[in-house]
Amino acid sequence: MSFILLNMIVFNIVFAILKTNRDIAEKWTRYLAGPYLESMGKFNAIFSFSITEVSIIVTVISIVVFLAWGFSLLGNKKIWPFIHRVLMSVLIFTGVITMYNATVGMAYNRDKLPLETYHGEIKKEEFVQIATYFVEDCNN
Repeated sequence: MSFILLNMIVFNIVFAILKTNRDIAEKWTRYLAGPYLESMGKFNAIFSFSITEVSIIVTVISIVVFLAWGFSLLGNKKIWPFIHRVLMSVLIFTGVITMYNATVGMAYNRDKLPLETYHGEIKKEEFVQIATYFVEDCNN
C-alpha cells in the first residue's frame, strides 16, 4: 500500500513539473486527457446523476470512516492498524488528486486561445442574431 501511495505522490510531482511547460500541457490535454474525458462523459451520460459528485461523496465518507475506525483502534492501543487506516485515507485522497491532476489540472497552463473580442456595445438585434447563430451551430 505504501508503494502505491509513493507512486501517486511521484505522479503528482511529475504532473506539477510537466504542466509548467505550455507545449506539454497542450499536447497532454488535447491527445491524452481530452479523449479520456470525452469517453468518460459518454459513459457518465448513461446515468441520471453525476458520477463525479458521487465519487467525491464516497471518497469523503470513506476517509471519515477509515479515520474513525483508526481512532477507535488507537483507543485500544493498536498503533499499526491505526497507521494502516490513516495511510488508506491518504491513499484515497491522493488517488482523487492524481486523477484531477492527470485530467483537468494539466489544462490550466495551456496557451490562451487567440480570440478577438468585441468590447463595444451590442444592439439587441445583433445579440439575437449572434445567439441564434451559435445555437444553430451547436445543434447541427
